[in-house]
Amino acid sequence: YTVRFGAVETETDIRTGLQTLFELHGKRWNGRGAEGVFRNPAKRRFYERFTPLFLERDWLAFDFLELNGRAVACQICFRYHGTQFLLQEGFDPEFASESVGIALRAMVLKKAIEQGVRHYDFLAGVGRHKTQWQTRMKHCHTISFGPRTIQNTLYLRVPILMDALRERVKMLLPAKVLEMRRRLAAS
Repeated sequence: YTVRFGAVETETDIRTGLQTLFELHGKRWNGRGAEGVFRNPAKRRFYERFTPLFLERDWLAFDFLELNGRAVACQICFRYHGTQFLLQEGFDPEFASESVGIALRAMVLKKAIEQGVRHYDFLAGVGRHKTQWQTRMKHCHTISFGPRTIQNTLYLRVPILMDALRERVKMLLPAKVLEMRRRLAAS
């Protein structure tokens, strides 16, 4: 492969970069039998609105990896006071065996260190793609409240329990089993 590591550096690059992010993020989730967050038009609009502002303030870190001229992985972060915060990422499942997401993260971390970033924060969630790089686990808490009704209890608790269970199972499964599951879902 001809490999190129690049970044969104101008306002003109943003539109193409976001389309690539939306597409790769969606492909990855579709391959797992789910939908990515960018299926929601409001989420896409939010990213379209904040990225030019973050670029202008030099807070945007939006990087991609190309193989033979084709974008196969991208990652959008923001930087603030010496910390780079991961917002979203995506990769083409067709190139999963080449570990393009891992390769991109390594390049992003190298670039961040060279540019003086002191911390890289994966933000919320637990997954192998995060735990293999983290030196310590951070804990986040969400506070939700409302009238005590059965509907509210179900609304608030069931998704949290399902997400936690899904993440725990993924952490326990060997990588080969996860890859086999991904391939079955894609076929």
